[in-house]
Amino acid sequence: MNSGEDRVNEVGLRGKLVGGRASALSDFLFVGHFDVALDDKNRLTLPVSWRAPFLRTEYPGEPGLFVVPKEDAPQRLLAYPEVWIEQYYGQHLEGRDHDDEEWGKIARWTHAAEFCALDRAGRITLPRRLLDFVGIKPRQRVVVAGVLRRFEIAGVESVPNEWAAHHAEMVGD
Repeated sequence: MNSGEDRVNEVGLRGKLVGGRASALSDFLFVGHFDVALDDKNRLTLPVSWRAPFLRTEYPGEPGLFVVPKEDAPQRLLAYPEVWIEQYYGQHLEGRDHDDEEWGKIARWTHAAEFCALDRAGRITLPRRLLDFVGIKPRQRVVVAGVLRRFEIAGVESVPNEWAAHHAEMVGD
């Protein structure tokens, strides 16, 4: 028993204890899209509203995101909170044989993914190899677009037409 204290502890995929309150995927909701510039160190500043869940969740180390190229859209990156990976494992992989097709999918994903820590200024440093893969240069303007529990990153020049059309419709361009 836990002596009446309702305290949730779980171990994250990076082997760190997350304590105090469970890291809940429902805390993370990425909506809207923002036009921002990478700095000369490949850092992307997240919108303030997107940083809040990282501040509410207790992390023993730096909080962050897993960033991976989007398989069906080679000019975009996807960014997932660490808790998404933990939840995916619990819902789709736990207890399955490692030869299962789901394990094959996650293996391809994790081989390409990089963990990007969120610094105190609300920035993540995007790895050069991922930026090269999708054709994004340092100091380039990018669009970050929320897709509920993840967000996408694309160079302004390669923003999908549906994003540009939707933005023009919303702001009256």
